[in-house]
Amino acid sequence: MPVWTPRALDALVLNIQRYAQQDPVTAFKVFDNVKQRSYVLDDQPELGKQGRVKGTRELVLTGTPFILVYQGNKSPVNIIHVLHSHQNWPVEDN
Repeated sequence: MPVWTPRALDALVLNIQRYAQQDPVTAFKVFDNVKQRSYVLDDQPELGKQGRVKGTRELVLTGTPFILVYQGNKSPVNIIHVLHSHQNWPVEDN
């Protein structure tokens, strides 16, 4: 089972809460989809593409607007962030 960092959990909850404001049923389905698809990383940690940040990988969750950012090439991987597809990553300091 992947290890979710507090940052990743916070990002997931925030995004799901936004969905829930419009459609709570869809929000639950999206949450369940993200959770279930994260389990694939146990068996296939190199499934995602090389990440934009060195040492990370990114798994695009088709059918959702989310991308799991994770580290590790063996189980358990560490999910470090959940991005919305329109979100800039990494955030650049000015």
